[in-house]
Amino acid sequence: MEQKNASTSSLTLIDLQAYVAQFSASLPSLAYLEIQMSQEQYQNSLNTRLIEFIQATTGFAKSKGLQREVDLYLNDKDQQIEDLKNQLEKQQECCREIKSMLYKTQEMLEITKDKNKELRRLLTLAEAKTNRATDELEKVLKGKLYTSDQYDIVYGSPPVSAYSISSDEQQQSQEQNE
Repeated sequence: MEQKNASTSSLTLIDLQAYVAQFSASLPSLAYLEIQMSQEQYQNSLNTRLIEFIQATTGFAKSKGLQREVDLYLNDKDQQIEDLKNQLEKQQECCREIKSMLYKTQEMLEITKDKNKELRRLLTLAEAKTNRATDELEKVLKGKLYTSDQYDIVYGSPPVSAYSISSDEQQQSQEQNE
């Protein structure tokens, strides 16, 4: 009986219609057999046919119910797959944007490195020029200090710069007095 149920649960609508037609066609033959059979045999035969019919219709209903559940499940899974595909597309788009930003950042980093090298070179050059100018200025100042010291010693008068400062102060004080 379980074997019949298992086999009938996979019936299609066409199979069920054919089975109903076959069952309906067999009813007159059962009526004819009723005359030849005993009442008990006829009842057993009719009951067997009814049980088969009920099992077939129940199996069909179950298979249709299961089919609906399977369809709902598959539709749900299809929707989940579609959602995952959409998420994947979004993630891939984000990945492309991040890669683009990474390339731009790397380009900017290379440009910055090149600019830093150029700035370091210019800074080193400026430091060298500054050091050279400082050294020359120190030499000039040492030379002036040496000459002004020598001038004081030899001639006994103040250096030119001190003289011009004092003469400017004298002019200002004379102008104020007037």
